[in-house]
Amino acid sequence: MVNNKDLIKAVFDDDVMKRNKWFFIADWEKAEVVNLETKSSWLSTKNIIWYNGTWKNGVWKDGIWKDGTWKGGTWAKGHWRNGDWENGYWKNGTWYNGNWRNGYWENGIWKNGIWKNGTWMYGRWYGSIWENGTWEEGTWEEGTWENGTWKNGYWKKGTWENGYWEKGTWKNGTWKNGRWINGRWERGIWYNGTWRDGVWKEGTWEDGYWEKGTWKSGEWIKGEIWDSKTKKYRESTVPPNKCKWSLSYGK
Repeated sequence: MVNNKDLIKAVFDDDVMKRNKWFFIADWEKAEVVNLETKSSWLSTKNIIWYNGTWKNGVWKDGIWKDGTWKGGTWAKGHWRNGDWENGYWKNGTWYNGNWRNGYWENGIWKNGIWKNGTWMYGRWYGSIWENGTWEEGTWEEGTWENGTWKNGYWKKGTWENGYWEKGTWKNGTWKNGRWINGRWERGIWYNGTWRDGVWKEGTWEDGYWEKGTWKSGEWIKGEIWDSKTKKYRESTVPPNKCKWSLSYGK
C-alpha cells in the first residue's frame, strides 16, 4: 500500500486501481497503464493529477490530466491540459491543449490544440486547427477548419479551408473552398467552392459555383450559375437573383 503522494513511478498490469488500493494517491508523477480492463475505473476526485504516462483503457471519472498519451477508454469529465489522445470516448470536460488523433467527443469545451480525426457530437470549440473528421453539432467560436464533414451547428467565425458542409448557420468568416449543401449564410467572404442550396443573407462572393438558393444581398464578383435548361454552369457577372437563367432569379 502506497499512501497519498509517495508514488513516483509504477506499472499497473490489470485490475489493481480499485477502491482502497490507489484511491488516495493525489499526485501522479508517471505511470503506465498496461492492461486496465474496462471493468476497472480510475476512482478520482478533483485533487487527482495525472502528470505523464500512458493510459491504455478504463474509465476516467474526474481529475486533471497534465500530459501523456491516452490510447483508449472512457473520459467521464475533468480537465485535459496537454498530451496525445489516440482513441477513446470523451463524455464531457474541458480540453485546453494537445493532439486529438481519433475517437468520439460527446460534449465539452475545446480551448486549443489540433484535432486530427474523429467524431464531434456536441460542445463548444474556441480555437486552433481542425484537420479532418465529422462535426455532428455544436458551436464553433473561431479557428481553422482544414477538411472534414460538417453536419449541423453554429459557426461564429474562422477560416474554412475545404470540406463538406451539410447544414447549419454561418455567422461570419472566410470560406476558401469546399461543398455547401444547405444552411444559412449571414456574412463573410466566399472565395471558391460549390453552393448547392440555402439562404445567402449578405457578404462577398469572389468566385465559385452556384446551383440554387435564396440570394438576399451582398457583393458578387464573379462565378458560374447553374442553367437548368442546358444542365450546365454558365459564367455570370451578376448575382443569382439577377441572373435570368438562375433557379434563384428574383429571390
